[in-house]
Amino acid sequence: MTQLAIRSALIGLLITLLVAPGHLMAADAGEAERLVERLQARLANCRDYQYRVTCYERRGERQEERSFRLYVKDGRLIRIQVLSGRGRGSEAVLNARGQVRARKGGVLKAFARTLSPDDRRVCSLRGTPFWDAVCHNFLRDLQGRLGRPGAFSQVTSVPDQPGQYLLFLQMPGGIRERYWIDSRAMHLLRGEVCEGDVLVQRFQIDDIRENVGLSDTFFSF
Repeated sequence: MTQLAIRSALIGLLITLLVAPGHLMAADAGEAERLVERLQARLANCRDYQYRVTCYERRGERQEERSFRLYVKDGRLIRIQVLSGRGRGSEAVLNARGQVRARKGGVLKAFARTLSPDDRRVCSLRGTPFWDAVCHNFLRDLQGRLGRPGAFSQVTSVPDQPGQYLLFLQMPGGIRERYWIDSRAMHLLRGEVCEGDVLVQRFQIDDIRENVGLSDTFFSF
């Protein structure tokens, strides 16, 4: 093969790699941080937002599936309504005074009580309180993990889902995280966390609504 033919073949291979679906969007590790910043900037323009979450979690031998709806206003008022799984029908709020108020569903709905922030009833199976699960707080924590020593991250396109990014994060100790993001709307769509070969968390977000005009009283009971 002549040098010209070899050069042409290498150029063709390079072009194929650059345009192929799922290629790496950027070689520098900062691309993931910049993507998270774009998501945060998108949320900063929302006076209020809400969405439904369907999730699976595992802690040791225990496993749990739940679905719930989260409501957020001004990045500080937060409400959760449990739709299925543990605590079905119950609700809780983080109100303007920073108090956690909760009530059960059914006939006991009229009776609310103040709970400690570390009460397991307002936390997921893996110990995450509901206010840390809302997008702006979740993204803040994700951004922190991206900057930790030993963290490796990359952003790729999703071959079978045009218009989606896949953010991959690997942490020391064999923890791997993957998050799917709508590149047009700048919405977090779903995520997975594995410890070694074990799936310990999976969630999916849908029915996203923004700037519907939630009142402060909606976050108080």
